[in-house]
Amino acid sequence: MKDFLQKLQVFYQQNRVWILCGLGFIIMMQLCNKPQQDYTQPSSHLNKPHENIDDSAIAPINDLYLDQTAKRKDFDLNSYLIMTLLVLLVFVATRKGWIQKLIPGRVIISLKVKNNKKTNTKIAKLNILNLTKTNYTFSDPILIFASPLKKARKFKIKGGDSQSLFPLTLTPETAHQLNINLDNFITNVEGLKQYRFIKVEILSNQQKKHKSGWKLV
Repeated sequence: MKDFLQKLQVFYQQNRVWILCGLGFIIMMQLCNKPQQDYTQPSSHLNKPHENIDDSAIAPINDLYLDQTAKRKDFDLNSYLIMTLLVLLVFVATRKGWIQKLIPGRVIISLKVKNNKKTNTKIAKLNILNLTKTNYTFSDPILIFASPLKKARKFKIKGGDSQSLFPLTLTPETAHQLNINLDNFITNVEGLKQYRFIKVEILSNQQKKHKSGWKLV
């Protein structure tokens, strides 16, 4: 069970964009199709004196309300079951390799910014994932600092711990993670504290530029 959960976690991290988009689409469709109860009263009943209503006339209304409530619960339950089945279907399809046959592999560049509590420094975790069927060789990553109304500033990353790792070659279905100490840039480069966003660009031997998303520093 533990191995299954670990595989499920890795699968989610690699395919979370597709999963969240699919779940968001299903939830949006559910909200659009959800029946709404009309609480407005006909104008003909306005300003009329209160009339005594027989209890026999209330029973059918209550039955109708309970019937609508039961149908709404069934609709919600079916929607959640469909979402769960879709997630499991994508997981099984990925494990069997069905998705890779339908969707061509790609290179994923992800970037996360975290605070190291032990050293009290900001660390950018760069992850390069090769999901293609061929070897990819990557040149030095370019770390970009940006801020509104300011010209972006770019820095070439050679590697970590004073060691040059690039050019870096990744075989199919392999990944590499690199930790970048952001404080080294922010404290040593004048005016860089005013830049609040970072991203990474990497050029591969396929003459393709791979980019990460913007992250807040």
